[in-house]
Amino acid sequence: MASDRDPIHVLFKAQLNTELSQCINAYKSASSRLIKKDFPDVKKKLWKEYFWS
Repeated sequence: MASDRDPIHVLFKAQLNTELSQCINAYKSASSRLIKKDFPDVKKKLWKEYFWS
């Protein structure tokens, strides 16, 4: 995949009792929404509106 060439590393802080899957889900949802809002042309390149694979 072409997207594998440019990985993004994310550092975040969370409470110890927070499940990692919840943090990742929240990050993916928020970032997808913001990117689609700021770059509307991205939607044309997506499959069924899915930003993260």
